[in-house]
Amino acid sequence: MDIAEAGLARHGFVDGETCVLQRWFGNRDIERTRSLAKEIVEWRPEVILSFMTNADLALLDVTREYPIPIVCWSMDPVGGGLVADPQRPERNLTGVTFAHPLPAAQLEVLRALRPAARKVAMLHNPTYAIAPAALAHLRHAAGPLAIEIQEFECLSLAEIDGAFDAMRQAGIDAAIIGPHELFNANGPAINRAADANSVAVVGLLSIAENGGPAGFLPDFEHVWTLCATIAAEVLRGRKIADLPFQRSIAPLLGVHREALRRLGVSDGDRLIERADWVF
Repeated sequence: MDIAEAGLARHGFVDGETCVLQRWFGNRDIERTRSLAKEIVEWRPEVILSFMTNADLALLDVTREYPIPIVCWSMDPVGGGLVADPQRPERNLTGVTFAHPLPAAQLEVLRALRPAARKVAMLHNPTYAIAPAALAHLRHAAGPLAIEIQEFECLSLAEIDGAFDAMRQAGIDAAIIGPHELFNANGPAINRAADANSVAVVGLLSIAENGGPAGFLPDFEHVWTLCATIAAEVLRGRKIADLPFQRSIAPLLGVHREALRRLGVSDGDRLIERADWVF
């Protein structure tokens, strides 16, 4: 948020001088986020910046009658139900997203960890808006490689161990960790379960940060800067319909050197050289 505020200032919108900024934090609580979305609409801002897909959806819902422009970050605005076409925003929302679906990049790295894998698991929590689309993107990327994707549903921390045990019993030794805050917040538990069942995993950066092989993160400095630029355009009078989604964000890669060594990854040096973070 500080980066977005600085970006707005560079465009002449300085908090307390030329504009008033207000921050709301849903803390990844869906019910709280929905309640705050109503508060935001009552405040009647000229533009809203939103950085979580569930928050984006809540804001779209409460701005049907009073369509305040929304500038958002979303990993998958189509799969998340935000827009039908990112190039032609049809409601009051636009923003920033990945240049290409993240699961394809995750699968590429997973193949470097387990080159012989012909069955790959996805740890999947379908309650997150973009999770079903992420699974579909992964299957699309895996199809030409003759890799079968098998989903393992996991709805709570208590179910993580059982999901990885089921992967092992299914003869699977490679897994993509799907998008969900449950997984992002529990990298250590996922890594312990993966190690116990000899499953190589690729997810978001919390996997690599906590001793797992590899994970990705959006370039959030670029994300917030672009969102601020789009918001400034809105404040100057541009219409959302004239501001297509910026599909320019590349995922940044983090790897854990010791985890790569434990897995015996033959291409580990290349992954380390490619990585944006090495732990």
